[in-house]
Amino acid sequence: MTARVALDKAPFYRTAPCEEVPTDVYAKWAQDRITLFTAFDHINVCRGEIGRTTAEERISQAVQRYMPLITIADLRKDLHSHFALRLALSGTPENRAWFINHERTLLKYRLERLSAEDLSSFLVANKMTYRNPSAEEFVETSAGIAGAMQAVAFSATRDIEKATTAGNAAGASRTSVYVVPFEEAIDIVADRGAFLKNGYAYVTADRLPTVIIGKFRVHLTEALARAQRAYPQVVAKVPYLVPLLVTLANKQAVSSHSAIPRQTAGRIEIEDLDLHCVRSFPPCMQRLHHHLREEHHLKHWGRHQYGLFLKGLGLTVEQSIDFWRSELLHKMTEDKWAKEYLYNVRHSYGKVGAQKDYTPYGCAKVISMMVQISANEYHGCPFNSHQVPRADLEALLQGNDFPESVAFEILRYAEGYHFQIACRKYFEAKHPSADLTELAFNHPNQYTEYSLQYWKNKGNLPGPRLQPPRPAQQRQPPQNTQAPIKQPPRDQPADLGNSFAISPEDEEAIADIDFDDISAPKTTSVDSTLPPATASDSTIAIPQNQAQQPTDLPPSAQDLTPSAPPSTDH
Repeated sequence: MTARVALDKAPFYRTAPCEEVPTDVYAKWAQDRITLFTAFDHINVCRGEIGRTTAEERISQAVQRYMPLITIADLRKDLHSHFALRLALSGTPENRAWFINHERTLLKYRLERLSAEDLSSFLVANKMTYRNPSAEEFVETSAGIAGAMQAVAFSATRDIEKATTAGNAAGASRTSVYVVPFEEAIDIVADRGAFLKNGYAYVTADRLPTVIIGKFRVHLTEALARAQRAYPQVVAKVPYLVPLLVTLANKQAVSSHSAIPRQTAGRIEIEDLDLHCVRSFPPCMQRLHHHLREEHHLKHWGRHQYGLFLKGLGLTVEQSIDFWRSELLHKMTEDKWAKEYLYNVRHSYGKVGAQKDYTPYGCAKVISMMVQISANEYHGCPFNSHQVPRADLEALLQGNDFPESVAFEILRYAEGYHFQIACRKYFEAKHPSADLTELAFNHPNQYTEYSLQYWKNKGNLPGPRLQPPRPAQQRQPPQNTQAPIKQPPRDQPADLGNSFAISPEDEEAIADIDFDDISAPKTTSVDSTLPPATASDSTIAIPQNQAQQPTDLPPSAQDLTPSAPPSTDH
């Protein structure tokens, strides 16, 4: 009984529930989970500004509001919403990465609140064979464990007294230490947070969630791959599921801005790009647009980053072809353009090649792009000094005539690796009195959409002028005024609407699907125009996946690598 209680407090989601649930309740559960993950997005963006303690408090508040685990009813909601999102978000690398990242955050929150007894029961219930050291082992390793934890505590606090206390506490109890195979504790070993001996890491109980979360990521990665392969069968056997699944995926896209809502199409015209660049483009896109206009050329990654951004703002493939052709023909012949550059523009719209519909890069992808290798490349994030020289950022701030205190504040955040907070401060400086409570600043297109709405509400008043960057030798850093940095708290994310009805007659069809007996991945195009559900369709049965979840699959790295058509230059 104890193991079952512990498992309920931190579900590992190995087996899907199989029961009838009213469809409006089912949809609301799934939407609440997406709202919770959206709140995680907001908290992560401002974590460096509000501090770790405040961020953890807000995570706790969000979990208790949207996905608590107190009663059996809460557990049912948690299980059903997880498996609904697992299927709905299995289709694209961006959705899968978003889902895994926030599921790990939720599990970490729950594991850290388990008692020692519940944690042991959790390990037994999930067949994780981590044991406490024997009395003889503990005598031999306690000093090493204490030393490792003392080093970790000193690194975090820079207080030798607190570090000594933490180290002594870590080595005081045999039951608070677990023996973990070395290869499963790589992240902890990298932080020097474990004592190593004979191929095993001796890990304290407070660091064990890191090991468990690593196994959870492997489990979810494989489970999502199976869900993606099963998706065509689900759609074929239960077509009424399509509107619900498509809407859940779209809700995630709007929440995380991994894709851009299509209602923006047609709002941006090529002849207005210079004006919008000055007033509404984020610094990363301002930089690309300025150098494209000045030099009439961008290298491959710059063209791809900027081209997808314009695509997200609503430019059609024909408009994009006209735009790039008019710019690049200043420095090349029509024949060179047609042979070496036209293909890439059409490829980014999914018209040729693999016919993949590429989405605009979000901030996470822009920030993690490869370090630039020459002075003629302008992609990446201007706030990331590993990609863009600091002098270029200083020139950008000076060109906007920001007060020195504002420019210095932005530079401080950038130097502290809080790139998205620096971008938020930049937006605030260019958009006085803007209401930013619902803006998480995790996508360049989101920045632009919000800016366009701001200027529309202002009656399209002229925006601040963007001056060309000064030569490097003329750039001077702003004076250090040490202005205090404060940030108002964010509000809760907006609620998500819509519900759907699924026919109860389809229960058997879903239950019959074998999620494991599917040989190869398939590319599926989901038609969201299927006939709507009728009023009589009132319940849905969730498939039960009884397959054993493998735990030896290495995490996929494809979600961290920018996708692009083949480069034509270097």
